[in-house]
Amino acid sequence: MKRLCCLWLVASLASATAAASENDEVSIEVANESGQLLRCQFLLAHWMTSAALVLEPGDSARLILGRAADGALFQRKAGEARPFPVESLLCGADQDFGSSRQDLDLSPLRRRQSDALAVRCSGDAVLSCHRGSL
Repeated sequence: MKRLCCLWLVASLASATAAASENDEVSIEVANESGQLLRCQFLLAHWMTSAALVLEPGDSARLILGRAADGALFQRKAGEARPFPVESLLCGADQDFGSSRQDLDLSPLRRRQSDALAVRCSGDAVLSCHRGSL
């Protein structure tokens, strides 16, 4: 029984190592081309959110995610052993995030059509975020 358990453990570790080596990184560049503060947050699995990224007008930031072999996106958090699955990226005006936030399409990353996305948010009265080119 001990031998069977050890064989299962070795096989599990080998499988996990192989799966980890199949992961790659993808990036999302977010640019605030509006005249207001922009807030972006990842919506993670199980109704969790990441820490908010707030960009001043004219600023940009590059967000790095992991991508599993099956296309699933994930975020690693400092001090956490397990990665957190990413459901979506929400961006909106910081002062009115609840009503201005937009769910940005990450499907090109999931479908492996791209390793990088650019998101441009503009507009002063009404914020509009759209994918652009890097």
